[in-house]
Amino acid sequence: VPSLTGNGELLRKSNFDVEESEAPKITPREIAIGLMMAACIYTFSSALSKEILPGFGDVKIHTFAYMVIIVAIVNACGICSEEV
Repeated sequence: VPSLTGNGELLRKSNFDVEESEAPKITPREIAIGLMMAACIYTFSSALSKEILPGFGDVKIHTFAYMVIIVAIVNACGICSEEV
């Protein structure tokens, strides 16, 4: 029965308009800032996983896990701009 499958319509409202957002202009400065942030976050997470807080009891925490946590915190706090 075609009426149960949507009659060939993918959307309920066929006049659904989506605004195209403009892509931010990325300059070499933002690329350099992003690379420096990545290097600093990797260095800090490596120090965390090897020296400062290697784990909880017998559970070792990998460097990549610390990187994910640090990047999530940086993103949630809004420290870096959208371009970076």
